[in-house]
Amino acid sequence: GPRVLAPGAPRLIVVTAHRRENWGAGIEEIGRGVRRVVERFADVTVLWPLHANPEVAAAVRAVWSGLAPDVSRRVRLTDPLAYPEMLQALRDAWLLVTDSGGLQEEAVTARVPVLITRRQTERPEVLTCGAGRLVGADAGRLETEIARLYRSTAKWEAMRPTRSPFGDGRAGRRIAAVLMRSRAASGRAPKRHAADGGVRTAVAS
Repeated sequence: GPRVLAPGAPRLIVVTAHRRENWGAGIEEIGRGVRRVVERFADVTVLWPLHANPEVAAAVRAVWSGLAPDVSRRVRLTDPLAYPEMLQALRDAWLLVTDSGGLQEEAVTARVPVLITRRQTERPEVLTCGAGRLVGADAGRLETEIARLYRSTAKWEAMRPTRSPFGDGRAGRRIAAVLMRSRAASGRAPKRHAADGGVRTAVAS
């Protein structure tokens, strides 16, 4: 359903950076851009699950060193998250900043606007449906784009399409139905499983 941000509610920005093209200077730029936003806006919080590579993680930590205490309380740098934990983080997020292709798809499904810290993306559907914007690994551009969404709920809402270009989540049911029709056409009746009330249908012998 529609996400409702109460006045003064913390706006969570989830950040990930792992692509080799962003290692070094790129990650520093991404970190600086997000840091400027957290320092400017007192109701912005950050969750940044760090890449498992220790050099990449150290680069991120360096960008966030020396924060004022009130800012530091709003920034969480964590170990990599398990998939269910990342999905929960996206459900809680106001914005995703990432160079991950898979997370771009997840963000559209979760209806979370995504700023893509790359020069191009192999998920052009995210751009076409309006859910994402390419910002590159550029601190100034990142800060500007986040501030633009911060100031305008309408612009933020415009990046939350109600339909995902990646499907409606019902592919599994459709595949099962095709298999059932195929089996029925071959003259072999599907087996019902009494143990689960007959809800699940076996499609393989």
